[in-house]
Amino acid sequence: MKAKALRKIFAGTQSPLSLHTSDGKQLYVDNPERVLVSEDLIAIGCGCDPVFGMVREIILLCPDHIVRAEPTKRRALPIPA
Repeated sequence: MKAKALRKIFAGTQSPLSLHTSDGKQLYVDNPERVLVSEDLIAIGCGCDPVFGMVREIILLCPDHIVRAEPTKRRALPIPA
């Protein structure tokens, strides 16, 4: 997908999304505010820590690597030990 199309998707969506990549992987985006989109790169913050509210991992992708984005059901947050 082009970066411009991805920006429109994230700007108009409040629900969680599943991003499907060209290699068959599926990425869960619980909050569009945790995604940064530029012309050459997408940074996705994954695995939010419920205690501190920070992401645990940042996934970097080329926008052309994403083939589909669709709404999905919200996943439960992990309970800290």
